[in-house]
Amino acid sequence: MRPDPRVARHGPILAALLLAPLLLTLPATAGAQTVDGESVTERLQILAEDNAKRYLHPVASGLGAGLNAGFFETAGSDDGIRVRGGVQVSGSLIPESGDTFRPILPETFTYRDRTFEDPYVVQGGATTSPTAAGEGDGVLLVPSDELEQAIRDAGENPSDFEIAFPGGFEIPAVPLVMGEASLQLPTGTGAMVRFLPEIDLSDEVGPISSYGFGLRQSVTTFLPRSPVDVAVAAGYQKLSLGDIVDASGTSVDLTVSKNLDVITVFASGGFEDTSVDVTYTFDNPTNIPGQPADGETISFEDDGENSSRFTGGVQVNLFVARLSVSYTTSAYDVLQARLSFGN
Repeated sequence: MRPDPRVARHGPILAALLLAPLLLTLPATAGAQTVDGESVTERLQILAEDNAKRYLHPVASGLGAGLNAGFFETAGSDDGIRVRGGVQVSGSLIPESGDTFRPILPETFTYRDRTFEDPYVVQGGATTSPTAAGEGDGVLLVPSDELEQAIRDAGENPSDFEIAFPGGFEIPAVPLVMGEASLQLPTGTGAMVRFLPEIDLSDEVGPISSYGFGLRQSVTTFLPRSPVDVAVAAGYQKLSLGDIVDASGTSVDLTVSKNLDVITVFASGGFEDTSVDVTYTFDNPTNIPGQPADGETISFEDDGENSSRFTGGVQVNLFVARLSVSYTTSAYDVLQARLSFGN
């Protein structure tokens, strides 16, 4: 049987995620990452809306997949009241299809009262450019022969009208780290809050923070002959990254689990929805015609690709501690680890 190419590609990430405490610093690293001295914000600022959405889409989808993952894993209920706290770490794996995108070229360009059709070509003939998750330099749009000649005839430099796309940051997975606290009642009802206190990543990116909550209800009591525990759950999570990104996600799941004393195995299927709002200022210092004005505010909304998902995993019960690892398959797969303590 051939291995899943996504698992093979992200093998080092999968291994690292099993060591959850080592990933506590990943959000700051990813959010403030720079390439050639440029931050994510600076690279985004040279793209107009349509291309910016395509450039960020894989990271937005990965972020949404992580926000919705792992609210509740097991479906069983206990006789008493259970209070637990801990930390969970997830990594949303970027598929190879998310490494590049096809740039949208301007259809027309008006220069000195003359309108040019198909005014730009890609230097070198490339058909794709790296996304924020990809690697390598972005494509360069140069004036077509006709437009270039008109610019030269006007005594201007055609290179001042070139449009450079940003390169990628080589992001194989979108990491998230969140604290959690949960309460479970004897009725099988459970509640959870998840949070990431505000952390100032850098001057370019600003602070990151996240909060969310989930509810779960065991229905095993209505299935007296069921060999497994069954529960339904729903969750909501929100994340803010400076003044640039506001993301939110919702999810609903049906979970089954089987307690084997020291080990509990679990699986779930469900649906999720993610919305990512992006706001930034466009950088056009040379005032290239046909592009947004320098300093103009660009805002758009992007939806994550994940809609349905399946999760499987195992939990190890060690006295007051519980350690679990799960894997979610969807358009953007997610590997998650959780360590919690309580009664």
